[in-house]
Amino acid sequence: MAPQLQLAFVMDEGREGHVRGAGMKAGWIPATCAAVVALWLLRNFLEPLLWALILGLATWPRYRRFSARLPRWVGPSGRALLFTGAVTALVLGPFSAAVAVIAREAESWGRGVLAAEDHGLRAPEWLERTPMAGGWLLDRWNAVLGTGGGVGLWLRSEETSRLVPWVESLGRVVVHHAVVACFAMLALYFLYRGGEPLAERIERLCSFLGRRGVVYLHLAAETARATLTGAIVVALLDGSLFGIGSVLAGVPSPHVWAAAMAAVAPIPFVPYAVALGAAWALVAHGHSAAGTALACWGLVVIFGADKLVRPAIVGPSTQLGFFWVLVGTLAGLETFGLVGIFVGPIVLRLVGAIWHDLLRQGDARQVAA
Repeated sequence: MAPQLQLAFVMDEGREGHVRGAGMKAGWIPATCAAVVALWLLRNFLEPLLWALILGLATWPRYRRFSARLPRWVGPSGRALLFTGAVTALVLGPFSAAVAVIAREAESWGRGVLAAEDHGLRAPEWLERTPMAGGWLLDRWNAVLGTGGGVGLWLRSEETSRLVPWVESLGRVVVHHAVVACFAMLALYFLYRGGEPLAERIERLCSFLGRRGVVYLHLAAETARATLTGAIVVALLDGSLFGIGSVLAGVPSPHVWAAAMAAVAPIPFVPYAVALGAAWALVAHGHSAAGTALACWGLVVIFGADKLVRPAIVGPSTQLGFFWVLVGTLAGLETFGLVGIFVGPIVLRLVGAIWHDLLRQGDARQVAA
């Protein structure tokens, strides 16, 4: 090829590459605008979508293995439905069981309140022995539950008008999280149903962020997997061990306390309140030694699960120390709600990885210079 033709060919290739690069840069503008509009449109559904994305990232390798073992006639929809059911039972099963136990106990308490409204209930002997508040609790019991019709008068009083907004907000929270759970499982089903083509498209999208984009995606998946595993293990460990201690100590309705402990175990510091509440119930019944022993046992179980078990599960995958896992969990909980328990550590892990890459690139430039 003549030199003039070679030069023209190179210039044409350069112009094509420049035009292609300019076209790709220009293409980011409508793509960014479309993403912003989509996020604004889906703003009320971001929480269930985040739940589905985190669960999908955490369980995707296991879904691949599960899907490979099933016969072909099951189909993508059948495989996705079966695995979504298994994930729902594993993730929501312990929490749903705890809520069901507490609801059954609340129903029995409600029947007691109805009986008190008819003919009154005698105050239990241990109520007056309650530390610091025994006399006040006895007076309130006699005024509300100890006389027939006392519950109705109390509900119509100004004192209970302050409780109405609290009860309404509690009901809204319960309904909100139930709806979020349903939509999250539905979105998770469609993520599984998308299968490998969807996973490839997500990886291609992450590759536009640079050479490390796919690596950051895998880091997020590993962090989500470790955080979810740690939350489930801590919930089962705290609930079972504290339940055993409650039975041995003689706590009234030990299964309720064990269920409450399992339900709040993934949230930092809240399990301590459950342990102290169960110990207070024992002390109120006149069993101070058993209450003190149960409080100590609960503190040991919670401390061991939070400070030893959770970091041992989460730490190696996230490369975050206990302090940063705690900060990420609390900050995510405050910002995003319950899903923030998983979002917080993921964000900190990605920030740490990006920061490490930037420092390494700076060191490489200094060496090259």
